[in-house]
Amino acid sequence: MQKILQEAYQYASCSLGKGRPASYIPELAGADPFHLAIAVTDLAGNVHAVGSSKVRFTMQSISKVVLLALALRLCGYDWTFQRVGVEPTGDPFNSIVRLETGSTKRPSNPMINAGAIAVTSCIPGDSPQERFARVLDYARELLGNPALDYDRKVFHSESATGSQNRALAYMMAANGV
Repeated sequence: MQKILQEAYQYASCSLGKGRPASYIPELAGADPFHLAIAVTDLAGNVHAVGSSKVRFTMQSISKVVLLALALRLCGYDWTFQRVGVEPTGDPFNSIVRLETGSTKRPSNPMINAGAIAVTSCIPGDSPQERFARVLDYARELLGNPALDYDRKVFHSESATGSQNRALAYMMAANGV
């Protein structure tokens, strides 16, 4: 396994430094573009890793998978997919176009920003803080990492620049999603 991961790492490392970190979230703009890691946990629970696997990073859009898994676990398939579709979209991940022009006025799928916002609305709780704690606890359980936490600097940076995501939420609210 380690040899296969090392070969994959060598192949992928040729692209290091060729991309740029997301600049629309100021805190992420300074991320080191030379960090790369691959980690696999086998069925016996053994972790095989290469590269910068000890460097902490923000999950960003991968957290959409955790949100969907929790919504399905707590609310079920029917309840969750009344709010979000299962169709692919060729639009950018943060596009508002389908909410304006789509026949259902709901997000196309849970892996775009509007879809993740809709899925998050399925998580039960009496306050945003309670719902957030439920998501964080589930992520820790699902990922087997009790030390998993959120990056406060990135949170504040995203909060200060998240107007487009708030627009998505308002559009869905206007559409009854």
